[in-house]
Amino acid sequence: MPRKQTKKRSVKARSPVMTRSRTRKAAAAAAAKPRKRGFVTIITNRSGDKGQVGQVAGLSGDGKRVGLVLNYNGMFVVKGVEEVRKSTDAEKNNPRNKKTHSKELTLDSYNKRLLNP
Repeated sequence: MPRKQTKKRSVKARSPVMTRSRTRKAAAAAAAKPRKRGFVTIITNRSGDKGQVGQVAGLSGDGKRVGLVLNYNGMFVVKGVEEVRKSTDAEKNNPRNKKTHSKELTLDSYNKRLLNP
């Protein structure tokens, strides 16, 4: 008895939200965002603080800016996420980058306004 021939059906395309390449890109973007209380190094020389190590005090609401407390003097600075990178263990343990202040990592209202304009 011959088999009944079925219609050929086209395969549905995957939703662009569910593709593997998009999930990889999203994971890479999430990994690039610095963590709160993590140590980062400034990589741009916009205001003369290239190579300084600081601790992340907060992130802006849209996630594009980072509030840092610099290790050498405790100054609060705001940098873009693309202007900082995660510090290596050697940079964290370097005596030049040793924490020499006793400031808390809490943001007051003035610093919050600087971070979220």
